[in-house]
Amino acid sequence: MLIHGVLRRLKKTFLCHSLLLLVISLATPMLYGQSEYYLIKESSGQFKAIENLLLQEQTDSVLQLTADILAAAKRPRTRGTAFFYQGQAADSDIAAINCFKSAQASFGKAKFNTGLAMAVAKEAEIHFFLQDFGKADSLFASAAPLAEQERLLEVAIDIYQYQAMVATQQNQPAEVILSLKKASSLIDQEKQVDLYRDLTNQLATSYQANGKLDSAVFYFEELIRISQAQGNNTTLLSDYAALSNLYKERGDHEQAQAFLFKALPIAEAAQDSFQLIQLYTDIGEIYAAQQLPDAAEPYYQKALSIASDLERIFAEANLHLQLSKLYQQQKLQAQSIRYAEIALHLYQELNNRSKSVETLLLLSALYQTQLDYDEAKVILQEALAVRDELEDQQGTLAIKKSLAALEIEQGNPQEALTIAEECLAAYQDMGDAKGMRDAYRLLSDAYAKLGAFAKAYTTQGQFMVLNDSLISIERALSISESNARYDLAQQEKTLAQANEEIQKQRVTLLRRNNQILALAAGFVLIVLSGLFLFYVYRKNKLLSKRQIEVLEKEKESQKLKAMIQGEEKERKRFAQELHDGLGAVLAGVKMSISKIKPQTLDQSTQSAYQKASDLIDNASRTVREIAHNLMPYALEQQGLIFAMEDICQNFRANRAVDIDLIHYGDEQDLNDSLKITTFRIAQELLSNSLKHAKATSIIVQLTIEPNELMLIIEDDGVGFEPQKVKSGIGLSNIQSRVNYLNGEMTIDTHPDQGSTFTIVLPIN
Repeated sequence: MLIHGVLRRLKKTFLCHSLLLLVISLATPMLYGQSEYYLIKESSGQFKAIENLLLQEQTDSVLQLTADILAAAKRPRTRGTAFFYQGQAADSDIAAINCFKSAQASFGKAKFNTGLAMAVAKEAEIHFFLQDFGKADSLFASAAPLAEQERLLEVAIDIYQYQAMVATQQNQPAEVILSLKKASSLIDQEKQVDLYRDLTNQLATSYQANGKLDSAVFYFEELIRISQAQGNNTTLLSDYAALSNLYKERGDHEQAQAFLFKALPIAEAAQDSFQLIQLYTDIGEIYAAQQLPDAAEPYYQKALSIASDLERIFAEANLHLQLSKLYQQQKLQAQSIRYAEIALHLYQELNNRSKSVETLLLLSALYQTQLDYDEAKVILQEALAVRDELEDQQGTLAIKKSLAALEIEQGNPQEALTIAEECLAAYQDMGDAKGMRDAYRLLSDAYAKLGAFAKAYTTQGQFMVLNDSLISIERALSISESNARYDLAQQEKTLAQANEEIQKQRVTLLRRNNQILALAAGFVLIVLSGLFLFYVYRKNKLLSKRQIEVLEKEKESQKLKAMIQGEEKERKRFAQELHDGLGAVLAGVKMSISKIKPQTLDQSTQSAYQKASDLIDNASRTVREIAHNLMPYALEQQGLIFAMEDICQNFRANRAVDIDLIHYGDEQDLNDSLKITTFRIAQELLSNSLKHAKATSIIVQLTIEPNELMLIIEDDGVGFEPQKVKSGIGLSNIQSRVNYLNGEMTIDTHPDQGSTFTIVLPIN
């Protein structure tokens, strides 16, 4: 009942993309075998005819017959039933709402609670699709007890599922779980197995999203039990895949592999090509994440073989690119080039220019590694032409800088000079200081190669001035603060030593005085002993206070660590929910539609079938990309700098913004905690610059020195007043991560003057 109604209403209502995905993930594939419409099942012959017409979607006839009944009927129940069916056949939201309100009024007069519950639920459904979630939730809450009281269990289950969707949209995960549990409690598990399974699946993914992983695992295992009891290998396959993805995102590669290898023989026996491509790819990715390229390669190759046979061109291209990167990591340049060239050809066939540029840049780097500078230059020029077509100015300038450097390497300083001057002029027009600095460095190298040492010296000086203006101030401030902290610590240490010496002298003096006074008078001895005990008591109290302060600081540190670790787990869980919940649903839809034999369909239906298949493929790919953006494997597999380049490229491609990444130093000595913290800070700041600052140009600088890492992100956005937003969740999260690593963050911003964030993190 719910799934048909949801999809029909989606045709009439323009929802945002995220809500559309939410509705599909919760509604599909719920409530098998139920009708789209609510039927009161009146015994009257005229209403039986209307119900049949409604099921056949002959809405014009329903509207005519109900209008005839309303013109003649006077009984409240009869009028309420006519209004109710008229509302379900109405061709506009306003007309439907008015009909359902009239039905409620008539059913209320007739004290007919069955019809009243249905009419309220239907009105709530329309408000839901109009995105008036507060009104919808209020109406659903009124309809639910009536539906249960009248034993309208299917209606009540519908209501609780809609309430779960409303709670999800309002970011109330506990309410989502509560509503789904209410729906589940109304199901006869033996008679409504499919419905019970679907709600169990929603509970599993909801618990996972809410961070209650033990409960999520319990419900996923319950899904496996249901599928095994039914002998349903199709659902069992998706259940194994869901549990595998849950463990993979948690970093438990062994458990993830175990469930993938349980799913694999099922897919192989069913010869399910779509699932086999996905499973082989997932297994390859897990091995690659474990730095086991020899184990990963065979599974990538198996996935590639099936994708090639089925002419899944995009999947082929992605697998060739994955294999190329795998070989690049192993220093097998020839194999890496061969697979990258095939990937490039396929992306060009698909006219996917963004992926084409990514592959061209990889190929250029590979040829430069082999010292084949001529071929590397040709490829860079091809990438430059594509970037020009995309009107990506920052990307174009980045490639031009690479070309200039390559010309210098080849001994063509005059050509490099021409390119570098073009870059300098463009960066000057843009007011891009970092770009100008890079251009001056290239000019200096080119002039030096030409023997024009005076110009080389001049441009090197211009480079140094810009470089100092961008880096030296922040570095000097950081050093000054570090020195100040060191001086303060030394002063405190000296003062503590002096106090200790004074205390020792006082104790010695006290002992002497006690000896003298003990000889003088007994009562004086008692007084002095009391004073001594009081002194010891005060001393112990002070020590206890200091110990408590230390423990409080340790407790705060542990809370901070737990918060940051929890945030990372939450990202993994949310990515997993997308991948496992919606991804599994889309996989199930794909498996179902794949069973249709195209040759049995007529030409127009074949076209619709193919379009539906392609849309499902695109949706699956989109979900996977979103999940991977939330928990990128690039950081784990290829390092911080590669991950930073990847996120900048993604923002450029998806947000139409100029982002320039400049990096210095070697990340070899960085630990995992520092890498992921740096990446998350950059991700949060870039997102803030785009979402809140409305920036059109962002410069990201990553400097790695022996003892510290410096991240500077500068945008040309609207700026802000730090005192007014310093308590915001975004900046608080960033400050927490910086504090966690004993780092420092400074913000230079004013309204309408852009913002510069400087983060300094100690490496050791």
